[in-house]
Order: sequence, then C-alpha cells, then structure tokens
Amino acid sequence: MSSSCLNLLLLSYGHDPFEGYDGLQRHDFEIQRYRLTPAFICGADFSAFNLVGLDGLMPPEAILELLQTQQKKETSKFIIFNLQENIHNAVNYLQAGAHGILTGKHEQQEVADIFQAVHQGAIYIDNDVAQKLAMRHIKKILEPFDTLSSREFDVFCLIAEDFPITYIANQLTISLKTVFNCQTAIRRKLNVQHNEQFKLIAKNNGLI
Repeated sequence: MSSSCLNLLLLSYGHDPFEGYDGLQRHDFEIQRYRLTPAFICGADFSAFNLVGLDGLMPPEAILELLQTQQKKETSKFIIFNLQENIHNAVNYLQAGAHGILTGKHEQQEVADIFQAVHQGAIYIDNDVAQKLAMRHIKKILEPFDTLSSREFDVFCLIAEDFPITYIANQLTISLKTVFNCQTAIRRKLNVQHNEQFKLIAKNNGLI
C-alpha cells in the first residue's frame, strides 16, 4: 500500500451500494465499511477519513444532519451514492456540504477517479442530476414557466416531486397559506386541474 493512500469510509444503510468496490484498495485507498445506525451517526468521528461515501437510501433528514454537523469541522469530504430521483434532495445535500452526488452504479476505475478528483477539491455530480439542475435554471425563464414567479416555480418543482405541503412550507420558509396560494396560481397559469399533472409537466420538460 502506498504511503500516500487515502482513507475511505463507506457507510451503507439499505442494500450495499458499494458492492464490488473492494478493489479500490488497488487504487491507493485504505477502506473501512460500516452499516449505518442512528447511534453510529450521532457519535461518529470522521476526522481519520479523507473521504466518506454515504448511502443515498439513508433518510434525507439524517444525511442533512450529518453533513451540516461535519461541514463545520471541515475534516472529511462526503459523496452521496445511490441517490434516488430527487433533485431537491441533491440540492440540499450540496448546500449542506456534500462534494459529490452519484445516482447509479459506476465502474470501479471511474469511482476511484471520482474520489481522487473530490479529494483534490472538485465537486462531482452525475450527468443526469447535473442536467436536471441546469434545466431548472433554464426552463424557469422559458414557456410555459415564464409566467410563474420564482417562488411559484420552486413550489411547482417540489409538488412535482411529491413533497407534502407542510414540507414545502418548511423548506421554502413560507407559510402554508402562501404555498396554497402559489399552488392555486400555478394551476391557473399552467391550466392544470390536479397535482398529478404537475409531475407530468415536470417530466416532459426535463425537470425531474
């Protein structure tokens, strides 16, 4: 093992998203693996690790709490693996200090390259997530979304991703009444009758 190897911690939650990556040791990584539990998360010290891979099936609120806590310490860099199709969570994780977002299975060499790049300061986002994030910035100023206010567009995207109204209010720090008012305005401006149509429109426009 090279003296310059990186210490890598892989934390699984459901099924193991890191299966098949044991060969990373041949790419100058020293690997430890654990299965996540609430007790482990609360008392974890990641200072001995250069990089931490987190299972994206872990509850989003737990991932955010962990990232926000560790962001203050600035000791390890975190990469989320196996993220489900949820752009809002991806944005939250990046804002909370994640350095990488991966949605699917990658070849071992590619994962090694991603870890090395992140260690050197890069932010890595899988193409499908990056494209949807870019589309949201572009589409909000184009038809049919150009009639929506910025807040209405945010509410639209969250409804399209099936988030409940109370969650949307908390995430956008607005009242429930404001969310309902936005919902009414969106339906009128986009000529939709049901929330199910929000998801269809969002998918057709590459937003989710």
